[in-house]
Amino acid sequence: MSTQKAIDDFLSNRRARGLKPNSLQWYKTRLAGFAKLYDQIPQRADEIEKFLSRPRISQEVRCADFRALRTFYRFTNNRFDVSYPLDSITAPRQPKKVMPTLEPGQFALLIETASTPRDRALLMLLIDTGVRASELAELKWTDISRFTILVEGKTGQREVPVSPETRRLLLSLPHLGQHVFYGQQGRLTRSGVYRVVRHYMEKA
Repeated sequence: MSTQKAIDDFLSNRRARGLKPNSLQWYKTRLAGFAKLYDQIPQRADEIEKFLSRPRISQEVRCADFRALRTFYRFTNNRFDVSYPLDSITAPRQPKKVMPTLEPGQFALLIETASTPRDRALLMLLIDTGVRASELAELKWTDISRFTILVEGKTGQREVPVSPETRRLLLSLPHLGQHVFYGQQGRLTRSGVYRVVRHYMEKA
């Protein structure tokens, strides 16, 4: 079966299911190189591994390509009865992300660059409390009290002191759900927190 035809059908299916434009573009970008390499959908695991192991790509790209192919092959397997060889492929290891660090003098400048109330509150909370990105992403409105926030960490729940200014910024955000921080596609994830921080570090 034509790889490009299958990709077009896959994207049409995702669009009909209400997938957002950014997500559709992500799949299109991830699968474009696959279609260039293979005119017909590969049926063997070694052919897919060849694509994933091509030179001069980062581990992050390799992991993203694998996720896109996994969803694509599930679709083609269900729709066109194309074989699903990814079960015999070991998923690429996701590289460990490290939160960027700042010198003390850069903190104020970083806050000043924040262009939205959400981002300002997010940066203030990180700087004020030192919570992890995953803990910030999981923060709920019910976790905010007068002088502390309750975070769920690796060792369980703990209370973290929070300044009045940070608390004010948090409580001024719109209530879009039970969690505090949201993005365009729903609740902000740990990866989303990293992206926000890196964005403003590049501007500071």
